[in-house]
Amino acid sequence: MRNTVLRFMMPEAAQCEAAFGRHGVGNESRVVLYSIGTAMWATRFWWMLKSLGFDGASVLDGGLDKWKAEGRAVETGATKGYPPATFTAKPRAGYFVDNRER
Repeated sequence: MRNTVLRFMMPEAAQCEAAFGRHGVGNESRVVLYSIGTAMWATRFWWMLKSLGFDGASVLDGGLDKWKAEGRAVETGATKGYPPATFTAKPRAGYFVDNRER
């Protein structure tokens, strides 16, 4: 993890690879991101995945609130999770600026 006192900084690519793989996200996965209330977190996560070379993510238009308001199915109960996968980051330039790019 980057050594910073600032919150919500982009983790190192290796840390992202390990976390995504542990949760079943591989390079060929399809991921749908959603937020409750505001789309801020889903879109932030989408941006992070794009910066790592992952193009298989989409943001659910209207988030979970809209999904429920439309009467769509929602699964409840204990999470089932996904089997581990291999995620290999291919970082793309131009998505983030850091103190090395001043």
